[in-house]
Amino acid sequence: MKKNEKIICHCNGVSEQAVLKSIYQNGAFEMHDIQRLTLASTSCRRCFTQVEEILVSELDKLKVNGVQLKIDFMESKKR
Repeated sequence: MKKNEKIICHCNGVSEQAVLKSIYQNGAFEMHDIQRLTLASTSCRRCFTQVEEILVSELDKLKVNGVQLKIDFMESKKR
């Protein structure tokens, strides 16, 4: 983590950049995806609303830009 990164989840040391990475590079499109990938909002949950706001905002941007998220339905059947 870089010095100037904004920390969103202080309990688990998760930065805003890590949350964005989970969305754009790892395909997170629901809160539980971000929680699983980053551990943000899995301890005291004070940051839940802030993380959720980032998620909603970024997904809205993706919709406006016409980007389609890839969903692997075969992977979800394995769970």
